[in-house]
Amino acid sequence: MKDFIKELDNLLLGRYGGFKYAPYGALKKLKPKFKDLDLPCVTTLYNWINTGITETNPIDLVKKPKLRSRKVKQAMQKRCFGKSIDERPVEANLRSEIGHFEIDTIQGKKMATDKVILVLTDRKSRYNIVKVINSKTSQDVNKAILELKAEYGSKLFKTITADNGSEFSELNKVHSEVYYAHPYSPWQRGSNENNNGFLRRVITKGKAISSFPEEEIYYVNDIMNAYPRRIFNGLSAEEVFHTHYVLPSGPRVA
Repeated sequence: MKDFIKELDNLLLGRYGGFKYAPYGALKKLKPKFKDLDLPCVTTLYNWINTGITETNPIDLVKKPKLRSRKVKQAMQKRCFGKSIDERPVEANLRSEIGHFEIDTIQGKKMATDKVILVLTDRKSRYNIVKVINSKTSQDVNKAILELKAEYGSKLFKTITADNGSEFSELNKVHSEVYYAHPYSPWQRGSNENNNGFLRRVITKGKAISSFPEEEIYYVNDIMNAYPRRIFNGLSAEEVFHTHYVLPSGPRVA
């Protein structure tokens, strides 16, 4: 059990690539390695952390990202650049099939010279696709979408749900099925927001995206796609995604 606790602390404290695991994910990750041990449940892990059995303290744990209240601001309403999320197909709303994506960008330092991470999250599997682009402009976003379609196959991308940021204002030029969330409603792209929180465990706010090697960004995304998910009873987003869809050239390797 001593070796298990040591490895548990390594995952919880982010000693492998800087990516911190939550207790549930760490337990699922370690089960195959310690299959001969009678491992504790998640509740017991939290008790260990709270009582000092582990090196990890409660303050060290990953905090779940909080979305804004579901109260839409009345003043300064943003314009919608195309079809409303209210018109989105039922398959996308119900997460019944692969290929319905939420899209967002992650910034480091808000300066024109810094790069940006484009993030697409599949609603059914929570599988994440990221691409580093030169700037937060509609031109660079559209260029990236065309490149991703060529890489992953255009049939993969059925719908894309965006917020009303200007970088997504011309998405309908490169994809026909684009839907826009209501203003000030990040929960309508909740899978996207949650995955962004995963990436932020390493790609921290306030630090220029350009300061991170691109290989590291793709590596962190791969870790997240392989992360055990409670919603899938311990399966990863990658496992769920590849159960339903095979990429033209096989799974992406960063």
